[in-house]
Amino acid sequence: MTPGPPVTPGPPVTPGLASTRRRAFPLALTLSFALALTLAARAPLARGADASVDIVDFAFQPADVTITAGETVTWTNRAGRIHTVTADDGSFDSGEMSPTDAYGNLFESPGTFAYHCQIHPDTMTGTITVLPPPATPTLEPGTTPPPTPPTGLTPAPTITATPSQTGGASSSPATSDLPSPAATPVTNTSGSGNGLADALPVILLLLAGAGIVLLAVNRRRRSA
Repeated sequence: MTPGPPVTPGPPVTPGLASTRRRAFPLALTLSFALALTLAARAPLARGADASVDIVDFAFQPADVTITAGETVTWTNRAGRIHTVTADDGSFDSGEMSPTDAYGNLFESPGTFAYHCQIHPDTMTGTITVLPPPATPTLEPGTTPPPTPPTGLTPAPTITATPSQTGGASSSPATSDLPSPAATPVTNTSGSGNGLADALPVILLLLAGAGIVLLAVNRRRRSA
C-alpha cells in the first residue's frame, strides 16, 4: 500500500457570532447591574407624600390622619364616582374629583381640620390633626453657648490636691502643680458609613476594563 497524501492542517477555528454573543451577554448584564447599584447609591432619595388618604366607595381611608406642620396630605379618588375634599372651615377644597384624580394640600399651621365630601356630606367625613414642629432650643439674650471640645480628643482628667495624712506639709510637690496629661487622640474605627457606595465606582471601572479586554480579544480573533 502506498501512503496517502499528507494531511494539511486547516485554518484555526475562530468562535462564531453566537459564541461571542454568549460570552458578551453575561458581561453586559454584570456591567448594567453594577451601574444600577452605583446610581442607586449615589442618587438622593426622592421624598414622596407625607400622608395619603384613599377615597374608597363612600369613605375616606383613613378618616383620621395626624401629621406635623409643614407636611402634605394627598387624597386619591379610588372610587367609581365623583367626590370632593372640602374643609369645614373652607381653608381648602379640591373641587370635583373624578375617579383616579388626586389632590394634595400643604398644612403649615398646627390645629385640627375637619373636612367632608360636598356631594355626600352626611356619610363622608374626616379629620386632619396637625402637630407643631419639634421645638428648637434657643439661648437667652446675652448668653454664650458652651464650648464644644475638638472632635477626636478626650478632655484631660482633673487632678485635685489632697492634704497630707499627718496634717503637716507634704514633702512631695502638690498634685495641682503637676502638668495635666496631654489629650489622647481617639481613632475612629467605625469605618465609612457608606462603604458599598464608595467601592462601587472601583468595581464598575474594573468590570468595564474587563469588557474592553474581552472585546479586543474577540476582534483580534476575527481578524486572524
